[in-house]
Amino acid sequence: MKTISSAMREHLDGTTTQLCTCWKISRTDGEVFYLTDNSTDIVFDGDTYNAKDTYDRTAIANDIELTPDNVEMFAVLNSGLFSRSDLENGKFDYAAVEVFVVNYTDPDGFGPIKLKAGWLGQIKPLSKGTGFTTDLLGLADKLSASIETILSPECRADLGDSKCKVAILIDEIERETDYTVGQSVRTRTRTLGVRGVHELLVNGDLSLSIGDSYSLGQGPEGWNSVGGLRVVRISEGYKGLPDYVPAYMESTFNSNQTSQTRDLAVEGITTDDLDGGECWLYFSCFFCPRADGAEPMGARVEILDEEDDVVATVIDETNIAANLAPTEWDGSYFFRVAVVYKGIPSGARKVRTAIIQGDTGPATVDGEWAFAETKIIGLTEDLSSELDFDGKYLLCTQGGTTASSSPDYDQPVGTEITDGSAKFMIMSAWRVPAIVLQGTDRANFRAIVIGDTRGRSNTTWYNSGIVEWTEGANKGRATEMKDVDYEGGENDVYDIELWLPQSEIPVIGDFLMLQAGCDQRRETCRDKFNNVINFRGEPDLPGDDAIESYYAQQ
Repeated sequence: MKTISSAMREHLDGTTTQLCTCWKISRTDGEVFYLTDNSTDIVFDGDTYNAKDTYDRTAIANDIELTPDNVEMFAVLNSGLFSRSDLENGKFDYAAVEVFVVNYTDPDGFGPIKLKAGWLGQIKPLSKGTGFTTDLLGLADKLSASIETILSPECRADLGDSKCKVAILIDEIERETDYTVGQSVRTRTRTLGVRGVHELLVNGDLSLSIGDSYSLGQGPEGWNSVGGLRVVRISEGYKGLPDYVPAYMESTFNSNQTSQTRDLAVEGITTDDLDGGECWLYFSCFFCPRADGAEPMGARVEILDEEDDVVATVIDETNIAANLAPTEWDGSYFFRVAVVYKGIPSGARKVRTAIIQGDTGPATVDGEWAFAETKIIGLTEDLSSELDFDGKYLLCTQGGTTASSSPDYDQPVGTEITDGSAKFMIMSAWRVPAIVLQGTDRANFRAIVIGDTRGRSNTTWYNSGIVEWTEGANKGRATEMKDVDYEGGENDVYDIELWLPQSEIPVIGDFLMLQAGCDQRRETCRDKFNNVINFRGEPDLPGDDAIESYYAQQ
């Protein structure tokens, strides 16, 4: 039975009615949306219900069955109230919904007729991209959920939840506060955040229009050619590379190169940032050498001062394939090399990048390049950044009260620090920051991890882990990683493939958090997380086959 006011009852008994439906949608992040199917806005209980052409609803049915209410909402994304990225990023998941009817001539005077209350179900984008549909799950839906525990060989807990207890999301330490053994906290040991990633090279992919070519001694726009070098466009999709159009570099004698020098100030990087020691340089190239080594291909990246004198050399290799053990791309003839130079020295003002072609004799040689690019990663002061925690957290090893002022926690992992009467061990965090260096599509991108080197010795460290976007077009979305390939060396650069496409293609400078992966096996829980005491699986429990085979033997 519904409770309605006497004024509303009298209105319903009349020959005509002046009713409209209102929806109040409250997201879990606290943002609230107000909708109405009336032709004009409705003000009810101090809130304005938007009258844009935002939704149509099906009939609302009430019954005593424990099944989801047969209400479906259709919202037009172009209304301005909902964006596709918010919907695809899960911002409306589990949003609370209230549906009621009011008299649009005097909503507060007549009062509401409450129709339904519940939560949004699965949000399904329409194929044409014009809107989405979702079911409204009623209050009784929770009563129909299965709550029994099903035994399984794998752990039933999620990494970091209340059953697993691995420290993933950790609060900051507080002064003059009591802590007990086993509690996890974290503290800021630096005040640096991401300023941005600057892509320095123009025409870094070396691509030209089909049929175009340069004469000897010329090169693509922005590049200076030395010693008879030309770049010729080859057919699209060459050697199975649909996203890259390689260039054909031809030289008439040894040690030819094409290069360009860029002024960092022109790129918007201030001298204070450069001289602060918190700028990194990232160089990547994609090339195809001959298998017999007859056409060595090299690269040289140098950091220059104001007078063009070299202050640091990032890479200087005349034969990348022979000396740097590059990564083969997807079984093709192309190889990829990535180099990260951490801490550009004071006085740096320019970057010079060269790709080099040479051979062992005077004959004409050639090689193919998909791209060569250089980027600057600038780190500057930003107290809100995850980088401040330097990929570490603190584990309380002796209960007590922290001091009024903080001790120096900027120490290596494994160091025990006394803080007041408490003691804390510095641990490596399971959730670390990273920056996108290149996006391929909505499910594939390359990123550099900041402050964590465990993936170097364990190439599956992040497999089955979680990516959470904290900046960029995908901000707020968390997705499981399908495959993570480590580029090798000491660069901490990874190629990441996600199980689900994101709403937008990741771009250079997007900020994210990478969470170590857990495959739910007991061995992983014991050896990787040292958490087997909280393992929630039964790998030693005999299955149906074992039970049936026993009776068969009898």
